[in-house]
Amino acid sequence: MISWRSRSVVALLPLLNPVRDLIEKGELKEARKMVKDAYPFGQREYTPYKIWCEEVRRYLPGLYPQRKIPVNEQGVPLFR
Repeated sequence: MISWRSRSVVALLPLLNPVRDLIEKGELKEARKMVKDAYPFGQREYTPYKIWCEEVRRYLPGLYPQRKIPVNEQGVPLFR
């Protein structure tokens, strides 16, 4: 059986160059739509969606902004 991560990467591979070109042009809305339409797992929840998001952030940096979580002096996230 193929893993969620492998299926995510296989779905993302054909999109890498076109989406990167759109990101460089500043057309994030179109790039995000392409990635959204390529989602291979049905419902966007639970483990498959989490892994999909991780792979999108890994292979397509700049598509979504980094999350800013405030931390204390020890590096522990502060939740409000």
